[in-house]
Amino acid sequence: MKAVVLAILILVTSALAGDLPVGRETDERGAIVADTSLVFGLVAGHRLYPEWSEEHEVRLGEEFWLGDLDFRGVIRCFMSDFKIIDGERVNASPAMENPSVFVVVLGDSGAVDSTWAFLNFPPHFSPNNFFTFQLTRVDGYEPPAEGEED
Repeated sequence: MKAVVLAILILVTSALAGDLPVGRETDERGAIVADTSLVFGLVAGHRLYPEWSEEHEVRLGEEFWLGDLDFRGVIRCFMSDFKIIDGERVNASPAMENPSVFVVVLGDSGAVDSTWAFLNFPPHFSPNNFFTFQLTRVDGYEPPAEGEED
């Protein structure tokens, strides 16, 4: 059992370090949910303290601390062309038409907040959100070649 866990840790560490080819996994909406080659620039803010903000550079699925609080953020998925069609959030195309990431805020008891962050748009949030996020850049994304499945 220890050998299996060690082998998995070595594979994950190697993939994160860029030593192994990275696979891209998508969900039923076409959102990219696993791809360690993607790096996002993200600015975090707080609705109640508008003068506070901090910049982060994170990968998909990587947790990052929010200020000196006991909260962490994590990007759960990326959509290159976010659209709402028939009330459903979908990745409408592989083109970088409306790039967005889904950010979840974690506390000691699990998820406490979530929101979408968009490139080229200011942060938006509901009255229940305390944290705000703005996507500032997407590095490592290449749309699949024409006729190639994602």
